[in-house]
This record gives sequence, C-alpha cells and structure tokens, in this order.
Amino acid sequence: MIAHLDIISLSIGTAVLAVSLITPIALATAWYLVVARKNFFTPILETLIFLPMVLPPVVVGLLLLNVLPSFLLLTWKANVLAQAVVAFPLYVKSIKHAFLMIPKEYLEASQIISRKNTYVFIHLYLPLLAPGMMHGALLSLARALGEFGATVIVAGIIPHKTETLSLGIYARIISGNDKEAWILCMYSSVLAFILLILSRRWEKGV
Repeated sequence: MIAHLDIISLSIGTAVLAVSLITPIALATAWYLVVARKNFFTPILETLIFLPMVLPPVVVGLLLLNVLPSFLLLTWKANVLAQAVVAFPLYVKSIKHAFLMIPKEYLEASQIISRKNTYVFIHLYLPLLAPGMMHGALLSLARALGEFGATVIVAGIIPHKTETLSLGIYARIISGNDKEAWILCMYSSVLAFILLILSRRWEKGV
C-alpha cells in the first residue's frame, strides 16, 4: 500500500508541476496564435506546436533524450519535462479556443476603454479566459498523468524516484504481476475520471 501511495503521489506531483510550468507559456502562445493568425508563418508554427499531439510519444521522448542535459535524465525532473511537453499542445489548443470564443464587441470595447495591452489583458481577457483555462488545465493534467511513451525514455522506471502510475503499470505487466498492474490501473482510471468530470464543470466556458 505504501508503494502505491508513493507512485500516486509522484504521479500527481509531477503532473501538477508540469501543468503549472506550462501555464504562462501556453497562455502567451495561444495569445500569439490568435493575434498573429493572419501571419503567413503562423499556420506553420501552430502545426509544430500541435505536432506532439499526433506524434508517437516515443518520438517525443527520443527528441527529449537528445536535447535534455544528462543530469536531468533518469530523475523526477525528466518526468516533469516529458509530461509538460506532451500536455502543452492540448493546453494551448484549449486556451486558443477560449480566446476565439470572446465576443468581438468585448474586444472592440476594450480598445475604447484602454490602449494599454497589459490593462486590457488583465482586466478583460483573463476573466473571460478563466473557464477555458481551467478546462484546459484539467485536461492537460489528465494527459500528463497518463503520459508513458516519452517519460519511459527520459526518466526510466526507477521505484520511488521516477515510477509514475503508467510506468508502474507497464513494469508490473512485464514482470507478470497482473494483480498489481490492475490495482494501479484502477487508481489511474479513478484519477482520470475525476479530472474529466471536473473539466466538464468548465466546459461551457470554452
């Protein structure tokens, strides 16, 4: 039971940290994609950003393996970075959609109220984006919790150090411990179910 708690706490901790790290970057990226959507290079940039959503996660992991410094590999920090990379496109997509859902009259009014971008962003955009950001954050958290392919390459499966739920399930299947694998599957499914239920609370704001 203690081993299960270690795996669950590491999974949740690394996933929460990963989503927290990418939140400001995802917000800025989504903002740029909306503002510069008529730019010739924007579709190319957007394609590159969303590419990890469709690439095999092991490809992402291999790329990270060749980019990350060696002192980060096989550590919990590698878990965080791998989870952040695979969750980032989903987060950006959710925030971008929330931006596009803002009524045009609100945007026009904001230009009349103030020409200072910072003021407009904080007092107008952020409150309107909050539901969409929460929806995206919860979905990204669920994605980070379920990450396996990229994580196993850069973090490995080290008990009490890098072993998350998905890695733990794989390790137990390989070792023939199906009972333990099913127990971890249950924990993973419950967490994913809870996050998806919570995300629906904010879905109407997206």
